[in-house]
Amino acid sequence: MGYTLQSPETQAISQAWLAFKEAIGVTSIRNEADYERARAIMNALIDEVRSDEEHPLADLLEYLGEQMEAWEDEHLQLPD
Repeated sequence: MGYTLQSPETQAISQAWLAFKEAIGVTSIRNEADYERARAIMNALIDEVRSDEEHPLADLLEYLGEQMEAWEDEHLQLPD
């Protein structure tokens, strides 16, 4: 397997992604610890964003919500 040089665009994306992962600590939920971290971040985002769909962090709030929902659907059983 060879190494491919990154274009300036993918280098910028890579740097932004690594910074995002470092700041957030979780980018996808693979286990309960990731879920708990995402839940804590989501609670902080809810306090910040409220119902402002134009807030710069609204997309992140939605993204984490979708990640949490997918994990819950697969791993949590809710009572009928």
